Amino acid sequence: MRRSFLAVLAFTTGAALPLAAQSNDAPLRFTRFTVGAEATVAQPVGAFADEVGAAGGLTIHGAYHVTPAFSLRAEGNYLIYGHERRGDICAAGTCRVRFNLDTNNQIASGFIGPQLEVPTGPVRPYVRAGAGFGYFFTTSSLSGTASEAFATSQNYHDGVFAWTGGGGLRLPFAISRVPVAVDLGARYQQNGEASYLRRGTGITDNADGTVRINPTRSDANFVLWHLGMAVTIPHSRHRER
Repeated sequence: MRRSFLAVLAFTTGAALPLAAQSNDAPLRFTRFTVGAEATVAQPVGAFADEVGAAGGLTIHGAYHVTPAFSLRAEGNYLIYGHERRGDICAAGTCRVRFNLDTNNQIASGFIGPQLEVPTGPVRPYVRAGAGFGYFFTTSSLSGTASEAFATSQNYHDGVFAWTGGGGLRLPFAISRVPVAVDLGARYQQNGEASYLRRGTGITDNADGTVRINPTRSDANFVLWHLGMAVTIPHSRHRER
């Protein structure tokens, strides 16, 4: 009777998957917070698709479950949509030490907003939305052929207001009695017009050693496809009284 009462209480107060996999000897409590990470692929759409190809990266996120069905979610995304490498670069009048010059075209973005989710069942559909920013930037780094990068410069950047919306499925299970969920879904990111550098044509190296920056300006929107996991944060262990 007591265990049934606790399960009903946890559900009505909004705890995320609480008490779902407890054993009699060591019960656990869980907070309303979940954190997670996702592998992400971005598919450019519209004018952006005419300028760049697909991008890959990572999303990290955290959510506060106000109720089992409603949560507030914050996320940060990092994508690379272009990469160039120039190798065997000599410096200081000698080629005894050779360098690599790597240039990355990148997008960082962050959002906060609501999420609505079916709170029970083995498959839990959800929808979400968010408002935030998109930051387009290009950096070049110098490294040795047998060492990591030791010098980096930013070549160009532009920031825009952005919003996102989408949905997906959560598939809950437990690892050592801690609630975990696989997260599979897609969302649209609206950046509007942004200025950015394209791989291959964004930077021109002049004969005198200077460079010319050739930004492209267009709509820069894309669809993000993601696959990841989310974990509910537990409280410390406690004993039943």
